[in-house]
Amino acid sequence: MNWQQKIDKFPKIREAAEKALEAFVGSGIEDVYTPGDLKVIDVAWCYHEDGDHEWVITIDEAAPEAHKLRHFIEGNLARRNIPAKVITEW
Repeated sequence: MNWQQKIDKFPKIREAAEKALEAFVGSGIEDVYTPGDLKVIDVAWCYHEDGDHEWVITIDEAAPEAHKLRHFIEGNLARRNIPAKVITEW
């Protein structure tokens, strides 16, 4: 896949992350975040020196220790064959 094809995927990955975030909010799972203010603020693609790669999704208005939220989003994206790491920040 060339770089342009990868760049073209960014909006689709953001949309998938936003849908996963909506599903989390609707799930009723409790974690450390500001209700009503959660949002995806960044989508990045990371290529590691060992050849692995993943999407990095940053979600605002959740504590860095919001493990349930991060695992929920990562699992949701993994079921869509989107390898991702989720970062949460205030």
